[in-house]
Amino acid sequence: MKFRIKESFLNALYPRCCPICHQILKEQNWLICPKCEGELKPIGEPRCKKCGKRIFYMEKEYCQDCSRREHVFDEGRGIFDYDERMRASLLKYKDGGRREYGDFYAQAMIRYGGVDLRRWRPQAVLSVPIHPRKKRIRGFDQAGYLAKVVSDATGLPLCCCYMRKKSVTSAKKSL
Repeated sequence: MKFRIKESFLNALYPRCCPICHQILKEQNWLICPKCEGELKPIGEPRCKKCGKRIFYMEKEYCQDCSRREHVFDEGRGIFDYDERMRASLLKYKDGGRREYGDFYAQAMIRYGGVDLRRWRPQAVLSVPIHPRKKRIRGFDQAGYLAKVVSDATGLPLCCCYMRKKSVTSAKKSL
């Protein structure tokens, strides 16, 4: 009961917004507005067998990026195309302090990537750490937040002490 009062008060001061169109949600328990949910198309088949990005030719196994270079991972899973809407959404999440967007992203990862998650049978969830300086600037570790929500939802242990970011690297948003 105490938690609901606090949550209602915070929603009145800082109402939850749709992570795609950034409009205030009519229902504060929604993660995304119905219009945007209907417009989002998760990546299905065909997709790259290495990184999980959408590919447009059934006869290809790998996207252009994965065909040209080696990766240090076995397999990945894209959830949504990285178009202008998702780019803007992710930038607001990371640099705009929209922590609540992480709840939507984590649920989408579980919902649309669940089959792969069960097939991979991971032993734990971990995230690539953020440098402490960037964490101070952003106010939170966005990858760590996603990892925590996924860990809580799946029951997999969260391992956050195995890696440390030693140097500040350039932003990847321009790539």
